[in-house]
Amino acid sequence: MTNQQLADYIRSKRLFEADLAQYRAAEIVVDDGLYLSSLRKKGDAIFCIGRDDDSQKKCLMMGATAADAFPNFPGEREQCGEYVIAKTALTHETALFLRQEFSFTAPQPLRGKNATIGMGDRLGLANPAHIKAIRDYDIFPVLAQQSMRELTFTKRTWFDVLDAATFAVFQEGYEDGFGFDGDHLKRLEDIECALECGATMITLDLSDVMNTQAANWSAERLQDAYAQLPETERTRLQETYLAAPLRVGDDVTLTFSVTELQRCCAMYSAAVSFAAGVYRLICARKGAGSVDFEVSIDETTMPTLPEHHLFIVKELIHNDVIVDSLAPRFIGEFQKAIDYIGDLQEFERQLQQHCAIARACGNYKISIHSGSDKFSAYPAIGKWTNGRLHIKTAGTSWLEALRVVAVTEPELYREIHQVALNSYQEALKFYHITADFNNIRPLDDTPDAQLIDYLMQPESRQLLHIIYGFVLQDASLKKRLYQALHRHEALHYRFVSSHLRKHVALLGRPLRDGAELLSIQDYRARYGELKKTWAEIVADSVLATYPHPKDLHVYHPEKWVYQNGFFINALFALWQKTRRQAYFDYIVRWVDLFVAEDGQFKPGKYWQEEYALDNILPGRILIALYRETGAAKYQRAAGILMDQLKNQPRTSDGGYWHKQRYPYQMWLDGIYMADVFSVEFAKVFKQPEHFDDAIHQIRLMYQRAHDPRTGLLFHGWDERKTQVWAHPERGASPEIWGRAVGWYLMALVDCLESLPAEHAERAAVLRILQEVAQSVAACQDAETGLWHQVLDKRDRLDNWLETSCSAMFVYAFAKGVRLGYLDASFSAQAQRAYQSLLDRHIFLDARQRVTMTGVVSVGTLRSTGDYEYYVSSEQRLNDFKGLAAFLYASMECDRAALLF
Repeated sequence: MTNQQLADYIRSKRLFEADLAQYRAAEIVVDDGLYLSSLRKKGDAIFCIGRDDDSQKKCLMMGATAADAFPNFPGEREQCGEYVIAKTALTHETALFLRQEFSFTAPQPLRGKNATIGMGDRLGLANPAHIKAIRDYDIFPVLAQQSMRELTFTKRTWFDVLDAATFAVFQEGYEDGFGFDGDHLKRLEDIECALECGATMITLDLSDVMNTQAANWSAERLQDAYAQLPETERTRLQETYLAAPLRVGDDVTLTFSVTELQRCCAMYSAAVSFAAGVYRLICARKGAGSVDFEVSIDETTMPTLPEHHLFIVKELIHNDVIVDSLAPRFIGEFQKAIDYIGDLQEFERQLQQHCAIARACGNYKISIHSGSDKFSAYPAIGKWTNGRLHIKTAGTSWLEALRVVAVTEPELYREIHQVALNSYQEALKFYHITADFNNIRPLDDTPDAQLIDYLMQPESRQLLHIIYGFVLQDASLKKRLYQALHRHEALHYRFVSSHLRKHVALLGRPLRDGAELLSIQDYRARYGELKKTWAEIVADSVLATYPHPKDLHVYHPEKWVYQNGFFINALFALWQKTRRQAYFDYIVRWVDLFVAEDGQFKPGKYWQEEYALDNILPGRILIALYRETGAAKYQRAAGILMDQLKNQPRTSDGGYWHKQRYPYQMWLDGIYMADVFSVEFAKVFKQPEHFDDAIHQIRLMYQRAHDPRTGLLFHGWDERKTQVWAHPERGASPEIWGRAVGWYLMALVDCLESLPAEHAERAAVLRILQEVAQSVAACQDAETGLWHQVLDKRDRLDNWLETSCSAMFVYAFAKGVRLGYLDASFSAQAQRAYQSLLDRHIFLDARQRVTMTGVVSVGTLRSTGDYEYYVSSEQRLNDFKGLAAFLYASMECDRAALLF
């Protein structure tokens, strides 16, 4: 984004008058080279992060109304009309400016945070994705986390690590705080350096000062060493550990033998003394309580016995050390990049003891090192720590970056893989893994499409995990890797965030409002059977979350937008079934936010000149309320929307442009947005010409977007064939997006319901529904019964199951069967998909508030429209396009007796 472009953007969007919180929560992530989530207003200036795809760099930009605004801003200034624009690269100086002016971009201590997660970003590129992974959950991120080993291998500094976290926090508009961990430090000079750079957590690795050899000493040698201690010290130790069994919890009592006490003294006394000295240094430099202190004893070959854990922490307490977290060496193997290896039952038994010790001795956190990908162990960790834990991840984000490269840049991946093969012997000097690399498929035997398999096989994951330093120390290879991740940034963010979100969910972390997410099975086991239908549960959940419709949906409060209109229309359909007055009152209050008593839209609520088909969809509720109440204001307001359609810009053969700013483009979404309204308007107000126009749109979209190979429909069509996504001959976009087809199928069944039986084109619409439904059914996932984000590429490993389109297909299939449009065989497919949504993607809290997962936030042809764009798109919890579709699907399944 150039300086002039930013000035134009500020002017056209009236950003100085706008509520920037709405922009930061927008569904589109990058708009005209500007990260919307970074928009921030302070004083006379607006700040944002911009990206330049030509230089493949990012920058901090400022637009100010006064020439002397923020004189400490490091960039050069240029007068662009009424605004002064400045731009600066993302340098250390820029990060200092941000931390000075925006306190949320500076690290905080972790003290007082129950669940925390270290998210090492070895490349300095993954932290925006880390934020996306955790921002919905009650867990505090440590975004700046590196060990000295990692700094050496990556040739970075502490400031590089912190600055990358600062830029990520600002880019994402994340204000909830983050930590900075000087990880696995052993030397005083390294600790002092980390503190000087602003670390808010120090992880002290005691492996070099622990006498691990004493674990194998004879009783005689232990006794000789113990005898060297002063008599007063021996007396204290014996009174502390030998006088009586030590009870550290309701179910945990530990007993020391004389030999075991002597062994602990030999193994840990020097380490405890060193830790006490480090703690005093931290307090002297930064003040007590300002830096979290973690003690790590995990870098050993022998598991930490509960008695040894207890000895270490009691001796630290004796030395006036306050421990915030402690990392034992657990039984089994916590190796890099793979799941836990070992006896899970024994691990859980010993973990229970370690957690009891932590609670009894100051309630510090148990810390899990090499915590990435330990999926089988996470439920036990979440359970026995009771959510008071710290978990460290780092290498897993590096591997997700390589997954992006394997999918998008196979030649680059092959070079990186070859580096791994050439350098792993040297890398093994620094990492303990037991993988047999002979099990890895030869690179020359692996086609490009299967390179991603290397990121799934345990042996190759470990190989790739340990060689990051050798890649990053090759200047040419590093540059190309960074360029690739810039080009494919959205996919990189999705891979990393999805992978780490799985970590957080399996740990059992609740949402930020404290709600514990329970599967339906777990909810029933704890609270009994549900008393309401799923449609009512969803509706009541939304109304409880947004008690007043003016607050409806955080993304677009008080806006006449299709997302909220989609839910309101679904709520009206539910009211028709239940006649619950609370539903009707809520709907009326929502409409009254926009429509005045004279039937005109209130100022600033609706702009006909945008000619956006999206704005037509909410109008269905106006027709419904007129039909129910007879109030003239609803008819007048619906008439205003019909006037828009009468004047809507069109293609040469009469197809609606999707929006004024998308000239000559028809999108599948638009059929649901506009044409269901048209047929309902035609039916209620007896204006049959609108039946004809709606059917023309349906048939035209089918003709232009139909894919003869699959029987499905592409997302859109460009008459001029000038869009970057348009096929040079057909004009169609290249991919078959699930939700676009979902909108289209919903539109067909809804339009047929209102279309007169004698209409000449009814049979044509019915035939389209049956053909497309058959093609959609053929794409149903065999394992889950759901449908993929890109429908026809379900075998691609980077494709994913998307829940809003799945709910839309359930609705269309179930309603189509009920009304006789589709064969009864579609009921079984609808039932299977609906049950899968309940089992896999619908969660409840104790108050029966619903959380729906797996919903793509947005899909737009204001993009490249290619496969990577769709599979890179973000997911959002409880996105209304998913919740409303699920509400509709639930009502239809209820009617069709598909609930079980």
